[in-house]
Amino acid sequence: MRKHMKGVVLAASAILASVVMWTPVKAEECDFTLKAKLKNMASNLNTSYVPVENGNTLTFNVTLSNIYPGLVIMDPSTGNEYRYDANRSRPSEVTITGLQPDRAYRYEIYSENVACSETSLNVYYVTLPAYNSFYKDPICQGIEDYKLCNRWLKHSLSHEDFVKEVNQYKASLNQPEEEIKKEEKELKPFLQFIVDYYYIFIGLTVAGVGYVIYVRRKRDSFGF
Repeated sequence: MRKHMKGVVLAASAILASVVMWTPVKAEECDFTLKAKLKNMASNLNTSYVPVENGNTLTFNVTLSNIYPGLVIMDPSTGNEYRYDANRSRPSEVTITGLQPDRAYRYEIYSENVACSETSLNVYYVTLPAYNSFYKDPICQGIEDYKLCNRWLKHSLSHEDFVKEVNQYKASLNQPEEEIKKEEKELKPFLQFIVDYYYIFIGLTVAGVGYVIYVRRKRDSFGF
């Protein structure tokens, strides 16, 4: 009897265990409230960059800050992922080094929560300016504001063409002064002639005025 009861208990236990094992567990859902909270967290990411110059080459360090725990930032071009890390000196901040100028980098933010990880919560772009490696050339001294001497400029000029363009600009700055000197040079002989023969011009002017006065008086005397 005891053996029979023991067999019944064992059979019942096995059936119960199988039922428990096959009962589906309801997965956590990414409801509206949870997704809104995650999106709000993702919207607080801050981005910044600093140039790192080495001779005539330059790269950028991009810093992503205000990263919340539970979020993952992915660079789709490299597959690299960045997260909050309590072991860092600044847990909510990560710096990415060696990025190239004149490029736009895309960063997508996802949730580590499996239920909400299918689509990105937000996307950020970091656009880095083009770098003009010739801006420190000695030919730019004194004309640092000229566009070709700007540090952040995109161009495809060779160094030879760059020097040519800058020299042409410098020549254009001196052109007005040269034109003034040319005009002064052309006017000088005329002015000198007037100085040398001014008494003749004065005499002619006096004679002309006297003749006009004489003619008017003569007309008046005849009643015209």
